[in-house]
Amino acid sequence: MMSRLVLLACVFCGVLGAQAADPPAPRTAPAPRSGDADAPLFRWRVGASLGAGYSALLVKPEHDRSMPNAGMQGEFALWGRVTHRDSGVSANLRVCWGCHGLELEEAALAWRPLPVFSVRAGRLNVHAGSFNARHDFNTRATLTKPLTRMMGGMVRQTEFNQGVLPAPYVDNGVNAALELDFGAAAMRLDGYVLAGLKGVGNDIAFDRSRNFPDNNGEPSFGATFGLETPLLSLHLAYLWGNYDADARRSYQIASADFGARLGPVTLEGEIAWRQTQFTRAGSPGGEDQFWKWGWWLQADWNIVDTLRLTLAADSLNVKGIYLASFGPTPNAALAVTDDNNRVIRGTLGLSYTTVGGVLLRLSGEYWEFSDFNDAWVVQAGIGWAF
Repeated sequence: MMSRLVLLACVFCGVLGAQAADPPAPRTAPAPRSGDADAPLFRWRVGASLGAGYSALLVKPEHDRSMPNAGMQGEFALWGRVTHRDSGVSANLRVCWGCHGLELEEAALAWRPLPVFSVRAGRLNVHAGSFNARHDFNTRATLTKPLTRMMGGMVRQTEFNQGVLPAPYVDNGVNAALELDFGAAAMRLDGYVLAGLKGVGNDIAFDRSRNFPDNNGEPSFGATFGLETPLLSLHLAYLWGNYDADARRSYQIASADFGARLGPVTLEGEIAWRQTQFTRAGSPGGEDQFWKWGWWLQADWNIVDTLRLTLAADSLNVKGIYLASFGPTPNAALAVTDDNNRVIRGTLGLSYTTVGGVLLRLSGEYWEFSDFNDAWVVQAGIGWAF
């Protein structure tokens, strides 16, 4: 089945890539200078995103309930920003309600002392890869995220413990950024000092990682690099830290993603990898490790301005640890699989933007597992952002 999906993806991308590219979109006009006395002392911006989706899991046996977020789901986000005209200081606030309840996703103070240099501090949305910066319900062509960034809507989500680095990654810390604009291209380099991801047992617990207290009192570190042109983008990211309360077990996360525009077709892809240390029974801790990695490829074709066809394929792999009904485990007696697991997913979707900007989406997904029953997922959603 998956070989047919991959062949279809190759044919689809080959046909569309042969079309002539549209000329690059003109750059937007620069914002007024901060010292402009005619500008208001404070500038405000607010926005919101809301939507609802339905996911139906089709799997044999029919009583298999391996998708925790099946059924009707809703998501709402509200954000605001206020900027001081003369100082280069701004404050950003963002709240979100979804599968994890009501959460403070961002509450950060930003300062730009130089046109090319800025600092943020507080509750941050860590831009470890381009997809983390656009994870909203209405910023995706499909209702679910890539397996590399999967948080909700995943078949066998509990066993795999979600993706490599679920989006959004929200943490407390400080971010310093250097931004250079060369006209035809723009470059950005970020450094992060963060509280870090948290976990208990043998893996990172992403729900616990959203708690405000630092469980081990030690900082974690990260760096990202981005290069943007009108037709091509490239982003690299790296994160390191200790996730347990004793600061003995570490994680490393690396990712690389790209985007390209070929006329009416947009191509995107990502490779993400994580190495996580864990403790086997009776060992002092920190000497064992397992790997989780994945990839994602997607092609979006704007058939007309308001109608988009999406074809995507992605994969997630876990090696070096067993999977149990409660998540990864080093104990083979509790496991339901061996220590080498894989899932490949193919997605075909259609989205339509109506008058007023209401976004309608319909998609079908085929999930092929190495150690579980294969499954189909059908999804439909409606959303609006302003």
